[in-house]
Amino acid sequence: MKIFLARNNQQAGPYNLDELNAMLANGQVKLTDLMWHKGMAEWKAIGEVTGNQWIYHPDGAAPFPASGTVSSVPLATTTLGATHQPVQTISLRKDTPAAVTQTGPVVLAGIGQRLAAYILDSLLSLVPLLPLVNTLTPEQANSLIGVKDTAQVQQILSSAVSTQELGLVGLLLLLVIGLQLLLLAKRGQTLGKLALGIRIVDKETGQHAGFIRVGLLRYLAFLLLYNVGFIGIVIMLVDLGMMIQSSARQSLHDRLARTIVVKNSPKAVSRSV
Repeated sequence: MKIFLARNNQQAGPYNLDELNAMLANGQVKLTDLMWHKGMAEWKAIGEVTGNQWIYHPDGAAPFPASGTVSSVPLATTTLGATHQPVQTISLRKDTPAAVTQTGPVVLAGIGQRLAAYILDSLLSLVPLLPLVNTLTPEQANSLIGVKDTAQVQQILSSAVSTQELGLVGLLLLLVIGLQLLLLAKRGQTLGKLALGIRIVDKETGQHAGFIRVGLLRYLAFLLLYNVGFIGIVIMLVDLGMMIQSSARQSLHDRLARTIVVKNSPKAVSRSV
């Protein structure tokens, strides 16, 4: 099969199916780029043909579309390259952080996987509280349930827990958050996502989206927002609703960070940032 690609009114190819899927997996080709091969009546965006998946399984047959149809469809603004440009010379996002290179097909993570990863991360965030288990009485523990006022929480804890124990809890909490941020910076994964075999990548390239977008905007900012009482609950529900209705399974923080969550490639390689 000979597959032709186009962007910014410039055509490239032909490529075979393996080359196309390799370029999709490595972020060399976007879902917004155009494609055509025998079996397609007209040029279409790759994402439209693949159902927003980063892998293509073709079918059908039709003659090559008439000359000039490429320019009649909106194209991406980055130059793809000249006609018959070799695969190796296509470069779309040289500035994209690539702490993790996804070498296989990019497939969206399931909603169940994402929720399970979130639950695991939430349970891990409770680990720093373990030193308090044998310290607080049942009455004191019950009095903390549902308390959102920081000053009130500190008052309850200070009456039951020593300064050293509170310091240990704070240190453990910082270690857990620091470990999560380190994994996000290097791999685009939290501990929960690592356990479930999924990762966060740039929506357009399928590659690591960078620490600022993944670690600070997507993780740390929303970690703080989720703990702002009733507002946090509303944000969590909006997150879930947007993820369910989105064809790319993008939650609110995904859309703000321009990311998607995908299943790991069997050959995904990690390297230092």
